[in-house]
Amino acid sequence: MNTQALLTPNNAMNRVRYGIDRMFDTMVPAFVRNIGLTDARLTGPSVNLIEDDDRLYVEAELPGVAMEDLEITVADNTLTISGARSLSVPDDATPLRQERGELVFERSLGLPTQVEVDAVEARMVDGVLRVTLPKASTSRTRRIAVTQG
Repeated sequence: MNTQALLTPNNAMNRVRYGIDRMFDTMVPAFVRNIGLTDARLTGPSVNLIEDDDRLYVEAELPGVAMEDLEITVADNTLTISGARSLSVPDDATPLRQERGELVFERSLGLPTQVEVDAVEARMVDGVLRVTLPKASTSRTRRIAVTQG
């Protein structure tokens, strides 16, 4: 026996809401791509924030961004990554399709602990920026041995 509820007002509204959500999920990203805006232009580069006992690590995807067009600052427990990517087309050429565009971005991340600002390091490898932020000694995790007696 089929136990699916017939078309009730709640069921009908849920179906309409689900349909509209699916429509926006599929149409809006395509629309944004078609007018030349990428997700990075709207939100900045994708980042990961990773922590171990002594350090924080931030990884950011920055394809096509030259190191001289990149600026990284740490102030008031906030890491800010900003930069630009410029693309060039030869003077005698006409782009037939251009999905990648010029990009100007700034992304700020609140850091969960104090860091040693003078010891921060940054490296770019294959379009991925990795920033290493040593934790301040007062913020580091220290394992305490428990003794009996």
